[in-house]
Amino acid sequence: MPSVATSATRIYTFRGWRVEYLAAGDDAPDASSRPAIVCVHGFGANCRQWRRNLPALAAAGYRAYAVDLLGFGMSDKPPPGTVDTAGEAVSYSFPYWSAQLRGFLTDVVAAEGREVAPIPAPAANGTCGDEADAPPPAPVLAVGNSIGCIALMAAMVEEPGCAAGLVAISPSLRMLHVRKRGILADVFAPLAMRALAIGPVGNAFFSSVAEPTALRRVLSKAYAVAPAVDDELIRLLLEPAESPGALAVFLAFTSYDTGPLAEDLLPQLGVPTRLVWGEQDSFEPYRLCGPLAEYDTVRAGGGLVVLEGVGHCAHDEAPAAVNEVVTAFAQRVLGGRAEGVPVPEDAPPVSPLLP
Repeated sequence: MPSVATSATRIYTFRGWRVEYLAAGDDAPDASSRPAIVCVHGFGANCRQWRRNLPALAAAGYRAYAVDLLGFGMSDKPPPGTVDTAGEAVSYSFPYWSAQLRGFLTDVVAAEGREVAPIPAPAANGTCGDEADAPPPAPVLAVGNSIGCIALMAAMVEEPGCAAGLVAISPSLRMLHVRKRGILADVFAPLAMRALAIGPVGNAFFSSVAEPTALRRVLSKAYAVAPAVDDELIRLLLEPAESPGALAVFLAFTSYDTGPLAEDLLPQLGVPTRLVWGEQDSFEPYRLCGPLAEYDTVRAGGGLVVLEGVGHCAHDEAPAAVNEVVTAFAQRVLGGRAEGVPVPEDAPPVSPLLP
C-alpha cells in the first residue's frame, strides 16, 4: 500500500513550539480548492502513524494532513508549566491540545484551502444541535484515534464550525478518569500516579517500555493485526521516545485524570460523527462502546462501524478498510448537503462487521 515518506514532515509553529505534520494532496494543481481531511493520533503515537492513510485520502481528491499533538513525535516537548508566547502555561491536556489543533486548522489547513467552496450550515433539526444561525462548517473532516478523538472533539466544541464532521476511531474511554474509575481504582490509581511522579521510579518505568522488545510487546496488545507491528512502526514510535522531554510528557499525561470525556463532548458536537471500532481492541474494549453509538450526533453519522479482527489502531492495522470508511464519509459531509444531517430512520446502532 502506498505510504507517505515519514522523513517528509513539515513544521507548524504553535505559540513558539515546533509541531510536525505530514501532508498529501496539498501540492496538486487544484489543491487550494480541495476540502481537507485532518488526522490526529493517539497516546504515544505521532503523525507518522497515518503514513498509509494520507495517500489514499489525497487520491480521493482531498488535501490530507496528519499532525502531532504537542509533546509527541519529533515535535517540541517543553516542560509542563513552561510559558508559551501567548502567555499560557504548557499543559499536556485536552484544553491545550484543543487550542493547538484549532491553530493548525486556521493557520495551515484553512490558509492552504482559500478557494474551497463553503459548506451550508446543518439544518436546525434537533439532531446535531439547534443553532439555526450557526456559521457554515469549514470544509474539513476530522479523523482521530484514541486521545486524538478527544482532542478533536474538544476543539470542535470550543470552536463550532471548525470541521464539518468527525470520524472517531476507538476514542479513548478514559477509564481512570476521576469520574469513571471504581472504588479500588480510586484508591490505587492516584498512588500509582504519585509513584510514577517520583523521578527515579518514573524514569525506570519509562525506560523499561521505551526499548524495542518491550515496545513490541506493548504494541502486540494494542494491535490485533500482528504483521502491522513491523520494524518501521517500532522505529517511528521509538525515536521520539528517546528525544529530550519525552519522559516529562509521559508522566504529565499519565497523571492527567480530569478534563473532558467523550460523553461530555459528543452531545455538544453540531456535526455528524462516525464511530469506527476494532472488534479486538483490548485498550478500549468494543463491548464498552455501545453508549457512545446512541448519541444523536453518532446516529446522524450513520452509527458504528466494527472492524473484525482489528485492534486499537484500526487506521494502521487495516488502512484500506479505514480509508474506505473515511472517504465515503468525507463524500457525504463535505458534499455540502443543504438539508442538514437528520438521523436516518433505519440507522442501526451497530453496523455489520466489515471483512
